[in-house]
Amino acid sequence: MGFAKDSIYEKDLLVAQVLYDKTNVALVRKYGVTAAKLPVVKLLVKGEPEPIPFDERPEDFTIDRLRHFVSENSGLNLSSPGYIKELDKLAIQFMQGEKNERKKVLKKTEEHLKIMDKESSSGTIYKTIMENILQKGDDFIQSEVDRVKKLLSGKVSDQKKRELGTRINILQTFQSFRK
Repeated sequence: MGFAKDSIYEKDLLVAQVLYDKTNVALVRKYGVTAAKLPVVKLLVKGEPEPIPFDERPEDFTIDRLRHFVSENSGLNLSSPGYIKELDKLAIQFMQGEKNERKKVLKKTEEHLKIMDKESSSGTIYKTIMENILQKGDDFIQSEVDRVKKLLSGKVSDQKKRELGTRINILQTFQSFRK
């Protein structure tokens, strides 16, 4: 339940785990859960008559994708340090597009950076990652994650650790939505 731990201070979100066993038969039936479909995530939004299903294949199920799903469907901002909601959306579009679409998304990112101020250091990380992916391909993401983790394992200042941690967080968005 890493997502639950990450979300513990979000006052407008309750995360619950319901076990698939005989003590929860009513819930299992109500939401049409079967053993073959596990894990199952349903987002219940106040005021909505039906839950919103998180339809990820088990092999694509990640905390980052779950965080994006909840944020998109609830209006809550569940992000880690360094994330910028608008640029996260552009990062997802970027990763889902082909080369020409990716170039257009990079332009949108550059335009967005011109109007940003306080978050611009994180913003330039998004832009730099997009540029490197266009130049080096999608494999850049994993090689950059490995490089940054190696730097983090060495002797670096607390400030540098925070900066590198931000870079890892942003890279994870790109990694989570890699084709």
